[in-house]
Amino acid sequence: MKRWLSVGMALALIVFMALPAMAEPRLSVSGSYEVTGVASKGVGDQNVPQDESDNDEADFVHQRFRLQSKIKASDRVTGTLRFDFAEGNWGQDQSFQKYRAAYGNGDDLQVDRAYVTVNMDWVSINAGLQFFPIGQTQVFRDNQPGLQFMIKTGSPIGIHLGWIKVSESIGVGGYFGRENDDEDEYGDTDRWLGELSYTTDIFTAKAFYVRQTDDGSGEVTTWTYSTVNGPSSKTTTNVEDEPWVAGLYVKGDMGAFSYHGEFAQFGGEKGDTDYCGTQVNFNGQYALSDALTVGMDLFWSSAQDDDEIKITSMGDPFASYDIRNGGGFGWDMLTWAQTNAPVYISNATGTAPSNGPLGGDVFDPFNTGAGAIGFGPGVKYIAMDKLTLLGICHFMWADDDDLQDVTGEFEKGYNLILAAVYQLDSNAALHGIYQRVGADFKDGVDPDLRYLRVDVAYRLLVLKLERMG
Repeated sequence: MKRWLSVGMALALIVFMALPAMAEPRLSVSGSYEVTGVASKGVGDQNVPQDESDNDEADFVHQRFRLQSKIKASDRVTGTLRFDFAEGNWGQDQSFQKYRAAYGNGDDLQVDRAYVTVNMDWVSINAGLQFFPIGQTQVFRDNQPGLQFMIKTGSPIGIHLGWIKVSESIGVGGYFGRENDDEDEYGDTDRWLGELSYTTDIFTAKAFYVRQTDDGSGEVTTWTYSTVNGPSSKTTTNVEDEPWVAGLYVKGDMGAFSYHGEFAQFGGEKGDTDYCGTQVNFNGQYALSDALTVGMDLFWSSAQDDDEIKITSMGDPFASYDIRNGGGFGWDMLTWAQTNAPVYISNATGTAPSNGPLGGDVFDPFNTGAGAIGFGPGVKYIAMDKLTLLGICHFMWADDDDLQDVTGEFEKGYNLILAAVYQLDSNAALHGIYQRVGADFKDGVDPDLRYLRVDVAYRLLVLKLERMG
């Protein structure tokens, strides 16, 4: 099915791109291509502090070709489709056969977005597979099927509502079963969000709340079928997983000085264990000239208490608003941008993985539950029209490095990023990045060198197209 969808999409794009422009454009196509080369050290067992090893290296090249089309059905109705083609590592994810060329063992096509927008006078509605942002998208980002409502009040006040279908129970209850939707052990998982904003010429404030509801409980039996062995079942325990987050986001622009910050409080429970987490971050920047900008990140996050699970984000996104990679300054597009090159996948606690050298994030470094307090100065300098240089260094200390029943808590550390971006053309750039992380841990977990990483990425954007016809 994927191969025919891929071929059909490619033919449709070729046909539409070849058509002459009509009086009223109906289709727009945009895209990008990324190739990232990585040379790195300190990649093995990244969330288990250890001495540096000469064998602990990874050098590879990763690519992704992305296309997005917008189809205008009428003045008020638009459809959006976004696809990622041939995403994977060179020399590893290609399997060329005499019948066809498969990329990533058949994963040569990924559908990221597929939704329709209905833009009315008083409300704009998105329905389908889409991106759900809240606040600064630090504590919540999601990319799943659902509904979004952007209500237009005709005043500085804005209302944003959403419903996300995380898991649908229909079809998991038996061998062919679609009959168990009303039973607790086969309950759905949903996310509900609301955001109230107030916008003026000089600042914007947003108050938000997101909650996950999970109707599942007890034991669940799932069935699989093999042409050789026939049907088989597997029974697992499904506990209710219901986190929530509430917060306030503020940003403002005062000419040469700009700022933004966010406060967030987590709660809820997973089975009999409570979720916890209080965090705040603030970023301020001052443009000393057209070429030179300086700024500072400030952040604090509470440690977990006994018998609690600390979390710092919710949702299931493709990427994160990552302070570690310059997101607080808005410079993440100048460093790693949105590349999915698997440099280091941080997944120490089994939560959603995130790209980057620091397991967890600055709010819970290395996912030990210790929280953090810290700061990070940053400098961006436009050396010439085509060359931009930047540097960021975050310093962090644990909010509590003596947790009960936890061994090897994070104690202190730093995260350094140096980057240079050279603009080859208006739609193509070369990015070079050096990133290094160092950390100390409690309970005798104190090797001489920890998490030493030397990452150099060459990110080349060679396609950025826009055509309407």
